[in-house]
Amino acid sequence: MIELTQAPLTLTFELFANRNDVLAFVTTRVGGESSDHLASCNIGISEFEPASTTISNRQRICTALNIDFEKMTFQSQAHSDSITVVDSNNAGAGNRIKTQSISNSDALITQTKGITLFAQAAYCVPIILYDTKNKVAAAIH
Repeated sequence: MIELTQAPLTLTFELFANRNDVLAFVTTRVGGESSDHLASCNIGISEFEPASTTISNRQRICTALNIDFEKMTFQSQAHSDSITVVDSNNAGAGNRIKTQSISNSDALITQTKGITLFAQAAYCVPIILYDTKNKVAAAIH
């Protein structure tokens, strides 16, 4: 893993490190505003902390990585084989309000430049795919 930013701490994989056509990264708990058992860079909106704190953590990541918060896209993961194509019509789903996440999906895929796809994981292993020929990215829970 290669460090991209320190605060918040984000990392990328060697495979993606020198690419200028895709940004693939993972977040850590280091460098955010969350406290108590969620300390410190929680990005999952839940009943355990104010949504404003989580949104601030998400915005910190966007600022650090120079990505558009309005196109930061989340899914309501369902442990299924459901795949959702993300384009300009649904980009930014769930970035502020959890119930506005793309529902019942476990994989997001896009060919639209500038959209950031999120697959959140605790005990599952997320998968990042990128088709270098067709410029298609996927984040899979």
